[in-house]
Formats: sequence, structure tokens, C-alpha cells
Amino acid sequence: MINATEKQEKTHLVNTLEMLQVAHVEHRALIEKYDDEIQEGKDYIWENKADLDGAEKATNRAEIHERVAIGERAIAEIKKIERLLESPYFGRVDFRADDIDEQKTCYIGLHSFSRRHGENLLIYDWRAPISTLFYDYDKGRAIYDAPVGQIFGNIELKRQYKIRRGVMDYMIESAINIDDDVLQKELSQTSNEKMKNIVVTIQREQNAIIRNASANTLIVQGVAGSGKTSIALHRVAFLLYRNSETLKSENMMIISPNKVFADYISNVLPELGEENIQEIDMSDIALDLLDGMKIQSFADQVDFLLHDATPEDLARIQMKATTDFAASLKSYLKEAKNHGFVPTEINVEKANITAEEIQTAFSRLGHLPMKERLEQTANLVIVRYNNSNGDRRLSPSQSRKIKTSIIKMFPFKDAISLYANFYHATDRTNMFRYNKNKPLAYEDVFPLIYTKLYFETNKVYDRIEHLTSTKPIDGKSLDFKAFADHRLCLCIVTPAALTVLIGK
Repeated sequence: MINATEKQEKTHLVNTLEMLQVAHVEHRALIEKYDDEIQEGKDYIWENKADLDGAEKATNRAEIHERVAIGERAIAEIKKIERLLESPYFGRVDFRADDIDEQKTCYIGLHSFSRRHGENLLIYDWRAPISTLFYDYDKGRAIYDAPVGQIFGNIELKRQYKIRRGVMDYMIESAINIDDDVLQKELSQTSNEKMKNIVVTIQREQNAIIRNASANTLIVQGVAGSGKTSIALHRVAFLLYRNSETLKSENMMIISPNKVFADYISNVLPELGEENIQEIDMSDIALDLLDGMKIQSFADQVDFLLHDATPEDLARIQMKATTDFAASLKSYLKEAKNHGFVPTEINVEKANITAEEIQTAFSRLGHLPMKERLEQTANLVIVRYNNSNGDRRLSPSQSRKIKTSIIKMFPFKDAISLYANFYHATDRTNMFRYNKNKPLAYEDVFPLIYTKLYFETNKVYDRIEHLTSTKPIDGKSLDFKAFADHRLCLCIVTPAALTVLIGK
């Protein structure tokens, strides 16, 4: 027998689904409308291209682009509505603020939904500030952060639901955070081998990690299977929601241990209504940054260690996996930056440039990677010479010779020669063997990348602002810079934020 409360909830569910269906139809009609208008605009430009001037063509193109953008937003909204039609919400919190008599009822789901733009929300996104009441508090006193500041009050009702295909399976009156019955039912439903979102079962401690807005570097530590990766992905979705004006999916990257793992987690962000962000493993990073250089794969290194490695090989590989090695390479590169460049006087076809002039120009450009710094030093010297010598400007031939001379004042022409010299400079000549006709040993791949990023500008990942790594580390420092120095492979980006997952 259905009691009055359950009947009310089922009626509310039916009404919500009806409004979602209406919104779905309206967005479909909007897409069709703009599709027709886009086609009409294209036809108009084509039919009248001979009569339209440049400004008119530009105006018509801009109108078409605007309609395309609106249509794409409508398509994205339809995808969210379709997810809500499957399961509109999973939680409810009734909250009464201290300074307001009226009680506020909040249904919480994967996405927010209102019948019309600007109207009160019928469903609140699980990432919204008020939704933290559901995850963090029992019935009674509670607080949440709103745009106007902290809101204090009381939670007077808290419920959890399981809705599938628009039908309510069960409803639980919850006096505690995330009832164990809900957790067990959710965890027992594994429909396929893809990772699923956990918005229904997020625990208080997990919610604190997901919503942490103060830590630029956040390290999540736990045993295998404890949910670290899932929490990290939900944190990605939260950050995209919270910083939607400044942070986009193309600014984020996940470093996965392998492509199988990347496929396993690929379902989560789309389920949460976010685009899949760039996923990459370390071998892909190496191929990107080393410009197609032949490199030994991790699997090949393992095979070598199992079958062919000598004690000397093992010693070499072990040495390059230590923090002492990383510190030594860092120190060497710093020394090369400060003292590797040796300016000398240049005389080219009666044009004289002193060593002091070259050093002055070089010192001004200390913020640049070495390769670019050398080129810009030469350009600056040439410009200054031309500006101070009136009619006696340098010819193209003189400029090229001066540039070549200045670049040669740094004794290494590329990253590999700089890296090879590191072993000579530190009396480790037997620790590096390189033949350009053979793959670079795997233990040298990421130290070489570290060296190359000192030597050249990194353009491959310069848009990345948030990095999520699923590779375990054994370092103890929580500081990103120390972490990156320890794991040379992660110095490839300088993210504003970092989430690292550590297997214990």
C-alpha cells in the first residue's frame, strides 16, 4: 500500500518528467528552427554572392555562426535533459535558513533544470553549492557557501531515491549521510566494465576532496579499489562546473597509466555532462616531445630486464630512478644556464660587436628557454647595432653570420648533446649510451624530456591548466615542484592545479 508521502513523491516525479518532456520537445523544435535558418543563410549568401559586398558577407556569416552556436548549446541541453528523463534526481533536502521563514526544497540530480530561463530551479546540479547539504550534513544544523556568503540554517528533511527509466524503485528517509542501503545497492549494480559516476554515493570525506577549492596541489592517497580515480574524475567535473567561465575541457589533461585504463574511465565525464578531456599516457607524451625519436617502450625495457640485462645495466637503470639523479640533472642544467654561454667579440665584414654587448643582450632574456634565448639574443644585438649605426646597417649576410656566431657561443646545439654532456660533467660517462640508429633507452626518455624543456619552449601542452595523474609516486612531498622534480616525466606542464592519485 502506498502511503501519502510516497504518493506525493511519485506525483512530483510524474510532474517533473512531464516538464522535462516538454523541454525536450521545445529544444528539438529550436534545433530544427535554427537548422532551417542556417541553411537559408547559406543559400542566401550563395545565390547573392555576386551582389553582396565584403561587409554584407561578413555580417551574414556572423549571423550563421551565431545560430550554429545556439544550436550546439541546444543539443548539449537536450543531452542533459535525456539523462534527467532517465533519472531526474536522487536526493532531496528541505532547508530553512535562519533569516527566512519559508522552507526551501531542493531536489538534487546530475544536472540543474528549470522550466524557463531565470525561473526557480526544479532540480539542482550535484555540484551546486547548496547540494553540499545533501552530502555533508545530517538532519539538523547545517551551513553552505552561497554567492552572497555563508547561509546558516536547519535541514528539516532529507531523502534519497533510486529512479530508473523514469520509475521510482525506492525512496529512503535519510537521517544520516548516504544511507548504507543506498550505497550497497548502487555498488552491487555493475552493468558493464566501464567505470560509472558515483554522485549518488559520494561520502562526506569524498565530497571534501571533490569540492576542495583552496589546494593548488591535491594528492589523494588510498589502497587499490578505494575510489581514488573516481573521486578525481568527479573533481574534474566539479572544477569545470565551478569555473565554467575560465576553465574549459581543453585546459585539462589526464595522464593515464595505459590506454586500457583510459578506456575504462572514458564513460564517467560524459555521464556527468562534461566533454571527455584529453587523456594521454607517458609513451604518447614522449613521442610528442621527442619529435618522433626512436625510443624504447616500457614493455621493451621490462623484456630487456627479464632476459638480457647485466648487473651494469641494472645499476644504470636504478641510478636514474633516484631523487639524487634528478637533483644532479637539475643542478647541471642550472649551471649550464648560468655559465654555459660564453660571449666573445664578433668581427664580420668590418662590423664589430663586443662581448659585453652580447652579454648584456643575453642577460636580459633569462626568462626564455636556451634555444629561443640564443636566437633572441642575436636578434636584439642586430637591432641595436642597426639602430646605433645609422647608414651602416648590417646586410642580410652579416646578420646571418652574427646570428650563427652567437648561437655557437653556447656549446650544445640541441637537447641530446646537452644531456650527453651531463654524464661527462658528472663523471658518469658509462651511464649513458646513445646511438641515433637505435632506440633511446627507456630510463633516459624522461630525463631527456626534462632537458629538452629546459632547452626549448614547450608548445604541445601550453594550454593545460589542470593536470590529473593516475600514476602512483613514492615521493613524500606534497609540493608540485618537488613532485615534478622527483618524477621528471611530469615537468612537461606547469599546471595551475594538480590532482595526483597515490596507490598505497
